[in-house]
Amino acid sequence: MNHSAKAARETADETPQKAVWDLAQDVKICMLVTWDKIHLRSRPMTLRSDQGAGEFQFLAWLNSESVADIRCSPEVNLSFSAPGTQDYVSVSGYATVAQDSHMRRDLWTADAERYFGGGPENPAVAVIRVTPHLAESWDGASGTVRALCKFLKRDPAASTEHVKVAF
Repeated sequence: MNHSAKAARETADETPQKAVWDLAQDVKICMLVTWDKIHLRSRPMTLRSDQGAGEFQFLAWLNSESVADIRCSPEVNLSFSAPGTQDYVSVSGYATVAQDSHMRRDLWTADAERYFGGGPENPAVAVIRVTPHLAESWDGASGTVRALCKFLKRDPAASTEHVKVAF
C-alpha cells in the first residue's frame, strides 16, 4: 500500500480493524504460529479472511502437527507481510478445528485440489478457524531497507508507524 493509498484509506471512515482485514485480503499466504506447550512452530498457510464471520480460515490435514498443536493450545499468531509496501501485521487469536464439508467447499481451490486431492469432501482435510483478539501493524513504507533494519533492532529513530488494534 503506497502512501497516497494509505492517506486515502485514513481519510475514509475505516477502522483500524478494517485495515487489518484489508491487508489480509491482499496477502494470500501468512505464517501460522502454534504452540505445542514446548515449542513455538511456524508454517506458511494459504489464507482466506472472512471479515463477516470475524475469522481467518485455512485448510490443513486433519492429522497435521498444526491441528494437533491447536487442539493442545488454541492460542495462535498469524503473521502477514507485504514487503513491497513494507506493511506488516501480527494477529493474535484463538483457533478451532472444524470438520465442516460446507466450509471446505467454500475454501476449496484448484491449488487445494493439487495439494490435498480428493475434492472438498475429503474427510482427511480440516478447516482451521482463527478468531482474532489483538492485532499489531507496522508501516515502514516511508523508510528504506536501512530504516527497516533499524526497526528490527528496535531503534526508536526508525521510520515506522506501529498501531495496536483490539478486536
